[in-house]
Amino acid sequence: MINELYKKYPRGFVAHVTKGKVPEQCRGLAKYLAKYVASPPIAISRILSYTGNEVTYWYKDHQTKAKEVVTVDVLTFIGRMVQHIQPKGFQRIRYYGLQATKTFKKWVKAIKEGLWRIGRIIKGVYEVVKCKSYRERYQGMSGRDPLVCRYCGFECNLELIP
Repeated sequence: MINELYKKYPRGFVAHVTKGKVPEQCRGLAKYLAKYVASPPIAISRILSYTGNEVTYWYKDHQTKAKEVVTVDVLTFIGRMVQHIQPKGFQRIRYYGLQATKTFKKWVKAIKEGLWRIGRIIKGVYEVVKCKSYRERYQGMSGRDPLVCRYCGFECNLELIP
């Protein structure tokens, strides 16, 4: 059934739960889990197939930087996903130390000044890396150009879009 739904809705689908369908004692749990449905630990597009017993999905290996395809049984897959759900009341911290926005804003000037001084004394300490555009990042991740139609091959000119 899942494979047929993927074929029918390749861009995903939204489940609408009507009011009253969630039992009263589960209302708090449903509200708590809803934020993980809105931003799940894995994108639906990364799930390649579901047989009823096994799930096949891909991820990018941090060490090799290569795309890895994995097939695991359903319970293992669910276990890997639910480990990302924080205990109730747990405060998620995305960045800390110098990566925290508040701290970084405070220290960015001093860091730049220090790098500039060191760079004048010791050559090759740092290098300025050009930021990639959305198009370049998407091509690097997916291997296809997001501005070229996969059906007709027409290239979209963003300057023409209002």
